[in-house]
Amino acid sequence: SFRVCGEDRIGIVFYGDGASSTGAWHEGLNFAAVQRCPMILIVENNQWAFSTPTSKNTRVSSFTEKGPGYGIDAEAVDGTDVLAVFDAVRRAALQVRSGGGTHMIELNYFRRKGHAQHDPQDYVDPAVIRAWEKKDPLDLYRSKLLHNEWASEDELVAIEEETFEECRVAAEAAIAEPYPEGTEAVTGVYTDVPTPHPWTRSSSPDPTLA
Repeated sequence: SFRVCGEDRIGIVFYGDGASSTGAWHEGLNFAAVQRCPMILIVENNQWAFSTPTSKNTRVSSFTEKGPGYGIDAEAVDGTDVLAVFDAVRRAALQVRSGGGTHMIELNYFRRKGHAQHDPQDYVDPAVIRAWEKKDPLDLYRSKLLHNEWASEDELVAIEEETFEECRVAAEAAIAEPYPEGTEAVTGVYTDVPTPHPWTRSSSPDPTLA
């Protein structure tokens, strides 16, 4: 739609490693490649598709191997390195904006929590989780900022406090909001103007005309 409207914009789609094993993913990838959509696909390879390890989710050693099969350039990057991710996305954006078509980026890191609150993640070795705690991207980036003197400890603490306060205010505002009416659940989902579909009959067939 950006291209049709003549807008200098690109789309970015995030999805997990498990999604790349679904039919819809392959259909979408083929469509994006054929149409040369101005889009960046980012696969978050956190090594687990819910409780299924990557080794049982795909035969390829890297999800970047799936891109070229559809004519899409792909690259992998350390998902725990904030600057490496930024640089990869910036390069991809330049390529996409210049008419290079869809580009894929694989972010390699680890999911240290369960798939959702109901998931205790007891299928993962606790030692592996502890090892990845040392590779937390926020902690690593914070250390890099301080080491290179790009920011001071006081500045980072101020940012953290401001962020936590902003989240607290937003959370309290959301909790205080009244629940919507049940009828609002379909607002914007279905049209309120009945329209007959061209592939359906508007009336029962006349058996005498058969």
